[in-house]
Amino acid sequence: DPAAVRMVGCGVPLQKTEIRIVDPDTRRELPDGHVGEVWIGSPGVAEGYWGQLDESAEKFRAETVDGGSPSLRTGDLGFLFDGELFISGRRKDILIVDGRNVYPPDVEATLESEHPELRRGAGAVMPIEFGGNEHIVVCYEPAADDVAGLAELPARMRATLGSAFDLTPLVVAVVGRGSTPRTTSGKIQRAQYANLFGQLHLDVLAASYSPGAMAARPSSDEGRQVLDAIPADVTDETLLRDVGVTVADFATTVWRYPSLPPLV
Repeated sequence: DPAAVRMVGCGVPLQKTEIRIVDPDTRRELPDGHVGEVWIGSPGVAEGYWGQLDESAEKFRAETVDGGSPSLRTGDLGFLFDGELFISGRRKDILIVDGRNVYPPDVEATLESEHPELRRGAGAVMPIEFGGNEHIVVCYEPAADDVAGLAELPARMRATLGSAFDLTPLVVAVVGRGSTPRTTSGKIQRAQYANLFGQLHLDVLAASYSPGAMAARPSSDEGRQVLDAIPADVTDETLLRDVGVTVADFATTVWRYPSLPPLV
């Protein structure tokens, strides 16, 4: 099967350890070969979080609709095959696009493969709330301080996302090196990355926007200062065609992200 993906197993459960693959929404146990949330029952599972009784009951003593012994909800997605456990991702990282499950690591691996200008393992595809809806934002560091064609790179990344995954991110951005937040073990903190973007704390070097992409509006004085700097021949029609935002929205974005290079 050309669509098949080679995966590495984690081995079989130890003695007195029971692993179930469960639909996280219906809490029904799934058969072998089906991807679901990994639940673990074992004497080695902790009792819960200190002083957090409700959360501990939900996560450490979960039960399926069919009953059975309490289990730990790992938050990992995976499946069992011939008794061996395979991990396919994290539940909280999944993006649901038009009813499809999209796995950010797959998207990131494709971007890094297709665009060597990107720094490997230094970017993320993540959801962000905007205008009351959930959208996709892509942020990546460049592979070097001086990358040829940097201004056009986000648009080429967007084209790859469209052709390979049928994705239309709200924003595709190349950010300063060292911007990617990580845990102490080196894992990318996707939620923190999204927060940094939403709070306008990233050093954006280049970006590609979809229609409607803009930051919160600044005060009228600030907005006028930026609007006055936009050439008179730049209209809403040209910006919507080339960038995907109106003149006012473009002014807002430039003001809130002053490091963003001119897009007109």
